[in-house]
Amino acid sequence: MKKLPDSIYIQRSILLVVLLLLGCGVPSPNPPASPLPTTEIKTPTATHTAAATNSPIPPQKRKQTIVTPTIDLRDETILDLCSPLAGVPLSEITDAIVNPFHPPRTGSDDPHQGIDLAELKGNPRIAVSGLEIQSVTGGKVAAIIDGSFPYGYAVMIETPLEDINEEWKLHPSPPTPDSTQPYISSLTCPEEHDLIPESDPDMRSLYLLYAHMAEPPRYRIGEDVTCGQMLGHIGSSGNALNPHLHLETRIGPANMQFAGMAHYDTRATAHEMGNYCLWRVSGKFNLIDPTIILAGAVE
Repeated sequence: MKKLPDSIYIQRSILLVVLLLLGCGVPSPNPPASPLPTTEIKTPTATHTAAATNSPIPPQKRKQTIVTPTIDLRDETILDLCSPLAGVPLSEITDAIVNPFHPPRTGSDDPHQGIDLAELKGNPRIAVSGLEIQSVTGGKVAAIIDGSFPYGYAVMIETPLEDINEEWKLHPSPPTPDSTQPYISSLTCPEEHDLIPESDPDMRSLYLLYAHMAEPPRYRIGEDVTCGQMLGHIGSSGNALNPHLHLETRIGPANMQFAGMAHYDTRATAHEMGNYCLWRVSGKFNLIDPTIILAGAVE
């Protein structure tokens, strides 16, 4: 056999080694990169309308609607009506009336120019002292009566008519005195009893008098009070046979003040008697049935 040249032998050996290496799967030192997929990916366009999603709005981003009630500050101050007796609602106050309103004839000081309210206990029912008396309205103290006859311990509260809520239903309409007609009183009064401070004739007020209290009033003339504020306690001071609250209401000139009020007593001063006549029989203050005011709050 003819011997192959050494060069051919070497070439075949190298070729055999390369084939063996390829057959064993040895990775190429620089493998080709894998091609990217050619599938098209579509991203939806987001919209910002409410109909674009049904997912709930996160609590921190949820819009809140806050409803603020309309409040009349005047109604919160003096326009409210409160029961004159603590623990007795206005809707039941008529059950506490032991002596009803009985207006006198013109110029007379005959009773009964208000209503009497009492707390009754026991069997038989007997009027007792001690129940708290509350201001029916807000306003200012217009009079302090320190135990004088006939009202005893009493306090008067003024509320301007311009501040009165229409729901009070003051019917008939508050009367206005006829200054052209002479007013003749059957009560003996000092000559100066017709004198009142100069004031705007269009400015008028509602006055509530709380009488026969158990103790002297603790307020001063001109002091502010609020609806429901305690004025004192039911008693029997003055001309009272049994413990009760005498509530008397009138409409008259605004900004009136009475430093004392008395009559039918030899110890009463001319000033106290003049104030009593001005309040009761002068015609400057028009009598109103208290039940009209109290009932107007519960209709």
